[in-house]
Amino acid sequence: MTTKREVDYWKRRFLYEKEQQLQNTAEYESAMRARLKEVQPILEQEVEYWLNRYANNQKISKEDARKILSTIGTRDWHLTLKEFKRKAKEGGFDKELDAEYFKSQLSRLENIDEQLTSLLAQYATSETNKLENSLINQFKQTYMHSIYLTQLEKAKLSSNFANVNEYQVKAIVRKPWRGSDFSKRIWKNYTEILPNELGDALLRGSALGHSHEQIFKMMRQRLKDVEDYQLHRLIITEMGHVAETATADAYKEEGVEQYQYLATLEAHTCEECAHLDEKIFDLKDKVEGLNYPLIHPYCRCTTMPYIEGLPDSSERWARDPETSKGEYAENMTFNKWKEQYSDNTWKIGSSAKLTIPEKQGLTNYLSSWAYDINDKLRKGLELSDYDKENIINLDSALGKLPKYHSDKPLQRSLRFWNEEELTDFLRERKPGTIVAEPSYISTSKGIYDENDNVQIIIRSSKSGVDLSDYGLAEEKEVLFGRNTKFKILKGYTKGEQIILEVEEID
Repeated sequence: MTTKREVDYWKRRFLYEKEQQLQNTAEYESAMRARLKEVQPILEQEVEYWLNRYANNQKISKEDARKILSTIGTRDWHLTLKEFKRKAKEGGFDKELDAEYFKSQLSRLENIDEQLTSLLAQYATSETNKLENSLINQFKQTYMHSIYLTQLEKAKLSSNFANVNEYQVKAIVRKPWRGSDFSKRIWKNYTEILPNELGDALLRGSALGHSHEQIFKMMRQRLKDVEDYQLHRLIITEMGHVAETATADAYKEEGVEQYQYLATLEAHTCEECAHLDEKIFDLKDKVEGLNYPLIHPYCRCTTMPYIEGLPDSSERWARDPETSKGEYAENMTFNKWKEQYSDNTWKIGSSAKLTIPEKQGLTNYLSSWAYDINDKLRKGLELSDYDKENIINLDSALGKLPKYHSDKPLQRSLRFWNEEELTDFLRERKPGTIVAEPSYISTSKGIYDENDNVQIIIRSSKSGVDLSDYGLAEEKEVLFGRNTKFKILKGYTKGEQIILEVEEID
């Protein structure tokens, strides 16, 4: 019979998995905030141009504008403007509002709103791809760890379970829930909520005659508000939903019929879920939002399998079904279990034999870590111990895997938002120049994003590694290691795009 002490032990192990998921969430959110910080000066540059040309409106005095705006509590500039016009007319400003100059001001405000929305839409596309990769990685991690912990708890280690492939995980991640899916929620935040908030700050600031810096300060605060509330809630909720979906799928795969709700994490009990804490439910009756997490936004609760009649600590020996050799189950690490029992759908499709750390290095590169590490390498930023370990493992894996050979050229798509950065990039890549970037270079067998303003065509390659069998096959990724040398053959324009043709050299 299982003692309370042992039940508490397993509870701690499942809660630790939840803590790991929350740590992954925090790391992604931190990286997302850093990316948004890079957008900030580009937004301000667009707004400053508008302010320099159009923002002097003295038809309604600053004092009158202040009185009107102080009574309007909306944060969407369309609603703020509607209320402003209504209250201005009530205050006797009909003539000023009907003036052609005022109408042209509003038309130009709509124009800058469209520009900000268009700019942020491009970032929304990029962020959607990054979040999808992280959600896929989180699902796989939670699913495998939940299988592992459930087998340990039952003391029945086995390879008799189904792995999920990339396409299955992608379908799960993209499946709508609570009326929408993660990509639509990202898109709404970037192309509706954020532009409306920024436009509202611009409308209020220009109407009150604020300086450019004062308006920028208002916009930065609005950006931070969206990060702290809407985007924070979105990321923690989407990552949590995917993790709990993976856990439930693992329960089904392992034949678990009941689960126990856990509402206490790090000694803190969730107030909204306290009535569910430690209650036991049938898996067949699971309803997310009612008796299974996530119950509410920001929900940090999770579950653990409820299995009656578990062996006590003296009987927790797992017998290998093939060798009949026994091993004390709780002494088996996740990596050892994965190597021994998982048929691992994510194994490399080649004959190369990689170690578990090397496989993990590749898996991490196919997650959001790739964006972070390449950014650090390009900018010469300090690397964490986690980064250093992954680089060693990834470099080792790339050295073992077969090289890509084909007569067809590879493609690399880049997007530059800043004209100065684009100029600097091209200045270092004149025909005949040899370039060796300190970062990894991801390329594709087809055009990755036809809308990017720089397209690089790699006419010949020698050291690229085909990751199609390991990552997302439809991305057709071929990866080059750090400091790979490329010679610029020629550069030209095609419509609004810049095309560079290069070849790899020794």
